[in-house]
Amino acid sequence: MAMMQGFALRDGCDQGTGTEKGSLPMAKPEIEEFNSYIRRNLEGRLPPNIPIDIYHWLSHETYGLQAVDLFCWGIFQKYEKNNFDWLDVYKEKVLFDEQFL
Repeated sequence: MAMMQGFALRDGCDQGTGTEKGSLPMAKPEIEEFNSYIRRNLEGRLPPNIPIDIYHWLSHETYGLQAVDLFCWGIFQKYEKNNFDWLDVYKEKVLFDEQFL
């Protein structure tokens, strides 16, 4: 499973239209455009045998996503603030760290 801030990606097809309980408030065309953009960028960087699903969930309603958000915040701090404090705590666990958006 590949993870990015606010999104879990896994298993090959899109999940979530933005209308489910706990989903992000985006219109369907915006979601499809976002999903397409992310998919195009990831498919060019990941091996073809790694399937991708994109879910749109609110982190305060999905506890596992809160943990992912915390770790992604550490990577964000690295790029945006040149602050490595939190990333240094778990950097040996990071398998893929590339800025592409």
